Amino acid sequence: MIPGYDGNQPSADEIERLSLHCAANGADALFFFRWRPCTYGCEQSHGSLTGFDGQPVRAYAEAANAGKRLRALAPRLVGAKVEANIGVIYDFPSRWICETGTYWNGPANLYMERAWLMHKVVRELGYGCAVTDTKQNWQDLRIIIAPMQLIADDAFAEKLSAYIRAGGTVIWHPLCGTKNPEGEIYRDRCHPSILELAGASVREYRTIDRNKAANFTWNNQTFAGKLFCDIPVLRDANPLGLFFGGQFDGIPAIFENCIGKGRFIYLATFADADFYRGFLPAVFKEAGAKPILK
Repeated sequence: MIPGYDGNQPSADEIERLSLHCAANGADALFFFRWRPCTYGCEQSHGSLTGFDGQPVRAYAEAANAGKRLRALAPRLVGAKVEANIGVIYDFPSRWICETGTYWNGPANLYMERAWLMHKVVRELGYGCAVTDTKQNWQDLRIIIAPMQLIADDAFAEKLSAYIRAGGTVIWHPLCGTKNPEGEIYRDRCHPSILELAGASVREYRTIDRNKAANFTWNNQTFAGKLFCDIPVLRDANPLGLFFGGQFDGIPAIFENCIGKGRFIYLATFADADFYRGFLPAVFKEAGAKPILK
């Protein structure tokens, strides 16, 4: 009921489509909001399944039809689960640190941009992608991607170590593991146990103007690094790609450290989607991840 605003009611067949989409992604139940619109307050203009008089509107019939289809599918869905070999870490405390609104923490939407980018590219490549956190069970995941996991405590560092040594692959990014749960930066700019996993030191770093880039090479191709660069000094790790040209020339931009049965892969800058579309499939294949689509 707000003139000039779109989307107060779903488009034709959208309820059915979204209901099936939720079930396909593992939903065990669906919750419809609102059932009946309120006649006063800030949600007077919210979409609903009935009118203000409580009588069904078009959305009600579509929700009912979606329910019929889901009931017909139920025998095939009961007991089934959506499997994923790859997980992207989504951590509320790390996100909150990035979204304080202060200039010193960088763009307020940086955390969500990086998390969304990683999830989106994995899905585009045809793989199932779980959204996980630092405390969930990673037993079924072959690859863990940390887009921007700023906070790392001892328990998380120990979990990473056990996961890698048992055969898991971790893909790490700049700023990950730099702070304790109180938001204090570690003296060596990363949790000491995670530095052991990385096989490198990352005490120094450089920021990049958002209109510029730090180019790096991988697989004889050149890509753009954005916003931030770690300046790693490798100990046990092996370089996979180097920064190219300018003040970063020859510095490792991608490196890995093999520990036990697994790998710790460190990207020292924030790359665009085109890099991940080429880089990730090789990592997934080596880790034994299986796509859900051909």
